[in-house]
Amino acid sequence: YSAKEPLPHPPPAPGFPLRLLSSSQIKANKGHAELARTLAALRDRGFPFHWDVAGTGAALDDLLKLCRALNLEERVTFHGFQRNLSPLLRACDVFVLPSYQEGLPNTLLEAMAHGLTPVARAVGGVAECWPPGLSDLLIPPETLREQDGPPDPGALPLFAPLRKVLSATAGDIHQWKRLAWEHCARNFSLASQAEKLEAFFLDRLRALPA
Repeated sequence: YSAKEPLPHPPPAPGFPLRLLSSSQIKANKGHAELARTLAALRDRGFPFHWDVAGTGAALDDLLKLCRALNLEERVTFHGFQRNLSPLLRACDVFVLPSYQEGLPNTLLEAMAHGLTPVARAVGGVAECWPPGLSDLLIPPETLREQDGPPDPGALPLFAPLRKVLSATAGDIHQWKRLAWEHCARNFSLASQAEKLEAFFLDRLRALPA
């Protein structure tokens, strides 16, 4: 088993409160500040959660200050750089990718391989690997970054999908976790990708002149 291969068994039921994980470099274009403001707005509306942040970067100090200003310190744990994310992935329930720019994020694929419910912005190749049936948790790419937050925190782009997740029953979350895991195992495992590559070359060979 490799950390980037789907787990060999279905994901467990979610814990309480839900643990949300973000894993990336902590830079301005990764959207951590917007996510922090969104989580503060959800906290103020009575939603329980814990936010785990893995990674480091140029915007870490600013994010720490923002979390203190928002009184989020009891709801967030900063883990720093993690060479092996598997323990955190096994412990968390939801993977949040608020980035404004991405390619095809390996962190998202790895989270789904561990059976985490994904919430993300549809930038770069994110939509290409998104599980069918979870479109409500995929934020349209045209949403603009919020530097200071709009007057109504509920208007933050991440607010609606995260409210849906935090309002869901444990049974719904468990179903979404399994859906993400099955989608990743079916479409992005090493075996499935090897089959696709083989089919690609066979098609090209068949198209060659005799």
